[in-house]
Amino acid sequence: AHNTKAAQQAEAEAEVEVEVEEAHAMEEKAVHTVAFIMSDGDNLQILQNDFITERFFNSPQRGSLPVSWSYAPCMAVLMPNALEWAMGQLTANDTLSAGPSGVGYAFPQLFPEGADVAYGQATDLLMRASEQSLVNVIGVVPSRQSLTQLVRAEAVTSIVWFEFGPSSMGYSALHGNFDMQEGVPVVAPRLNLWGEGATGDEVGVEGLVNELSAMPKNTSLSAGYSIVVVTPSHNYSDVVRAGELLMAEGGFEVVVPEVLIARLVANTQAKIDPYAHRHMGRPGRRPSQVLSTGRWDVPVAVHAHGRRGEGPSAGALRPGRLQRRPLAVRRPFELPLRGRFSVPRFTVSPGGFL
Repeated sequence: AHNTKAAQQAEAEAEVEVEVEEAHAMEEKAVHTVAFIMSDGDNLQILQNDFITERFFNSPQRGSLPVSWSYAPCMAVLMPNALEWAMGQLTANDTLSAGPSGVGYAFPQLFPEGADVAYGQATDLLMRASEQSLVNVIGVVPSRQSLTQLVRAEAVTSIVWFEFGPSSMGYSALHGNFDMQEGVPVVAPRLNLWGEGATGDEVGVEGLVNELSAMPKNTSLSAGYSIVVVTPSHNYSDVVRAGELLMAEGGFEVVVPEVLIARLVANTQAKIDPYAHRHMGRPGRRPSQVLSTGRWDVPVAVHAHGRRGEGPSAGALRPGRLQRRPLAVRRPFELPLRGRFSVPRFTVSPGGFL
């Protein structure tokens, strides 16, 4: 049975690779693309308890709708048997993404100099061990400094930025905004399945469907893509119900976030990269591989915690590199960790990090 599961997972991953690789060829469609991320996978207590109940990962409905499950990469060394079990249970509609903000819960923007390098190295090592390619990162204001070591990690091909802003906005204060940093897409969630609100950023199932129904159905616009964070206030059955309501309304497609981000980059990149034309004529470079100068796709009109679809400028970011492989390269994971990365010594002033 385990071999069957492994074969199914290998086939599913191959399908994701093909879909991501061919995303550049997608024609404009009247569709709004949605992806769900189950939150709180950075919490090791949850991974040992609620995560494995029928409310979540052990739901008999699991696999009926594409979902990414946030999962702490450090489980590769702390509880490798639990990680192996979870990986063996994945269906074609499941992926594991690294929980905030990589190897463990942290705000990367608060790291003193040097610690960010060690943290990035540890995240890279354990994400490869966990066969993850997407990392969820939490912070207050996105910056090049807070993401530099993560975007340079070999394992990381995309980032979802959880904005720790006003409580009424959950993790979606940047409302779906899209940026590129060193060739790696950084996308903010648009909405939260959190509570039972009918409107706003934290909504219940029906509220989520209503909010998404107001968004454009156009694959060539960044506003035509929405990542939804699902908090523990809702279970997997609620996600399935939301998906069913979206399908009944029509004009929606639900995919895993890795696929959504690949499509977002491929189908909207030329619109937000004023320098894309300089690279498109070079041999061996498809237009979908041309990444941006690091600007938000929507001009700044208000503060970072403003109206949906608007966010802060990131104009200081460097020009991006070519797009890397959509899925992390598999490498055998070897213990012990000693020698793979080192943690530099540092001191913290009485005033803290800031």
